[in-house]
Amino acid sequence: NTPFADMNDSERETQATGFDVFERLDHALPLLGCFVAAMKTNRASIESRIQKSMATITELADTLVRAEGIGFRAAHHVASKLAREALAHGIGFDELSWDLFVRTFEEVVGRPPHVDREVLASATSPENFVAVREMPGGPGPRVLRAALAGYTDRLAALKAAAEDVRKRIAQANALRDQLVSDFIAGEA
Repeated sequence: NTPFADMNDSERETQATGFDVFERLDHALPLLGCFVAAMKTNRASIESRIQKSMATITELADTLVRAEGIGFRAAHHVASKLAREALAHGIGFDELSWDLFVRTFEEVVGRPPHVDREVLASATSPENFVAVREMPGGPGPRVLRAALAGYTDRLAALKAAAEDVRKRIAQANALRDQLVSDFIAGEA
């Protein structure tokens, strides 16, 4: 309870603001939906930006840990040295030379790498980065499909519950109207 005030007095403005927000969302969300549906993307530009952003650096290090049997510290050291080199030259992971990778790996780990060029290319690809993240909440295809199915089921349940409430309100309104009519007619 708000001290020394009726709750309705202190919450009236807040409730009105909340209703205004929902009313504005009613107008904004369909517009946003149209905007998203009409968007066009430049795939080549996006792929280049992903490579230059080093967004896949974590997967490169994780791949080195799994494939090379080295520790996280060494794997991240290799990945960070490669990232610094790429950034210094304004290029993406996909443009780094194989020889640079081998030299960097040998410098940090003390032996040549076992992985081949294809493994390195896969480790730094955005497609692989997404595909291997199959834990709940991740963007991997399997967990994303499962999450979307769950959201679809939940939405259907919420729609059914809302429809049930609408029907009950309509029944209550009809009963109220009938009772008022009966009362006015002296039948109650």
